[in-house]
Amino acid sequence: MLLTRDLQKAFLQVRIKEEERDALRFFWKFKGHSDIETLRFTRALFRLTSSPFLLGGVIQQHLKAWEEREPELVTQIRKGLYVDDLITRVPTVQQTQQQKEKAITISSDAQFTLHKWKSNAVELGHPAEQRDNEEQSCANQQLGTKTSETKLVGLPWDPAANTLSVCFPQQ
Repeated sequence: MLLTRDLQKAFLQVRIKEEERDALRFFWKFKGHSDIETLRFTRALFRLTSSPFLLGGVIQQHLKAWEEREPELVTQIRKGLYVDDLITRVPTVQQTQQQKEKAITISSDAQFTLHKWKSNAVELGHPAEQRDNEEQSCANQQLGTKTSETKLVGLPWDPAANTLSVCFPQQ
């Protein structure tokens, strides 16, 4: 069984040390004021070149703290982690449910929320339940992504059929 999930607002969970915030400064002129102010971001920004590195460092440090308590799961998480997405393979539904609960505990300990759970295990309420509860984004509509599909490392994955698709542009 395949289990995927996403760290909700992961980059915004990474706080930048005050002495490092000058690297994230920007200038702003408030409407009606003549002065230009210097502002600094306090959190890692999505799409900033260094953000995946910063997030990865935070996650790895957190997993290191859990290594003694949950060595097998931490190893699986490390192998299946891609920036803020996590993909793991588990042999049984019962083990998948256990892994899900433990992963929630580990991520919650670092104030991360795992969401967008997907699995090809019908017994876990996936994927029909997810399809019904999700709205199709404008981007997915324009790309022609089916509502039964989700993205798995950038590729369309249909959990019900358990298939990955590769789309080639027509010329």
